[in-house]
Amino acid sequence: MVRGAEYAARERGYFLIVLDSQRSHDTEIDMMALLRPRVDGILLVTTGGYKWSAENAAAIASGPPVVCVDCLPEGLNTDSVCVDGRKTKQKNLTSSS
Repeated sequence: MVRGAEYAARERGYFLIVLDSQRSHDTEIDMMALLRPRVDGILLVTTGGYKWSAENAAAIASGPPVVCVDCLPEGLNTDSVCVDGRKTKQKNLTSSS
């Protein structure tokens, strides 16, 4: 996934910066605050399992575009690219029969 995003970015004259929050929501928030004024957009692969505060969600909405990849955290209203695990599971169950 990272390689494809990097390739697409480079084709358009951009660079991809990858940061790892070590599954820490607080670190994600800190990284987003650091990046927002310095980048043209953010692909966020979040740890999930928590609700974004209204304050943090508003801060993200006021910055560059954010696209969540893999899951859309509760409380965050942004674009996302997600797999519907239920449909995927159902498809795998029916195709293996």
